Amino acid sequence: MQQTFSFNTEAFIRELKRWFDTSSPVFVPRLSFLVSLFTAIIGIFIGTVEKSLTVATNGFISATDVVNALLMIAAVDRSVKQADFNFNYGYGKYESLAILSSALLLLIVSVNVFIEAIQTFGQPSGVDNYTLLATFSGFSLVTMLLLHRVQVSYVKKFHLPMLQYDTAVLQSDIWIEIGVLVNIMMGAALHFYGALNVARLIDTITAILLVIAAMRIPILYGREALNQLLDKTV
Repeated sequence: MQQTFSFNTEAFIRELKRWFDTSSPVFVPRLSFLVSLFTAIIGIFIGTVEKSLTVATNGFISATDVVNALLMIAAVDRSVKQADFNFNYGYGKYESLAILSSALLLLIVSVNVFIEAIQTFGQPSGVDNYTLLATFSGFSLVTMLLLHRVQVSYVKKFHLPMLQYDTAVLQSDIWIEIGVLVNIMMGAALHFYGALNVARLIDTITAILLVIAAMRIPILYGREALNQLLDKTV
């Protein structure tokens, strides 16, 4: 029993080292996965508890990034493989599949946001703790900026289209996070002056704009990705 436990521990350590192997191009998507998972869980939770549609929506966008990062981990891992008998033109289509999946996930999120926006239209804002929201948003923004620096260095090193897409998605997420932070500050100011209905309206409009902004990158890359999936020689 003791030998089995020792073997499993060693295997876990080896897998952990493999996961965080900085010499591999898959390292960046794995890092993106961890960051997205953190911002998704916390964002959805505090956005729902504090009744901020913008923060919750940003959390759901991060949740699509979690799934997207998992797809990218597989895509990058596969795309660096050489052509073989099964894929005699290489594994590039994994990248295209990941991009189209990202667009589909964001479309689902957008439908949910529009439904929520209709249901809460005209209601006063129920947010109480703007300090908590601002602190989390600021921390997320700093984390994304640091991750972006790592991404850029790996794009220059490996020149993989999937890493370029990952970087473009994070750039979009950074601007979205800035929008969230501005919305939080505006909401706090409106609450201070008692304009709760206006605060709710701005929160709803911002949430819708976030989804539209998040859709820009998948749409931009989606057409080329679809063409590659339909092309039997890619």
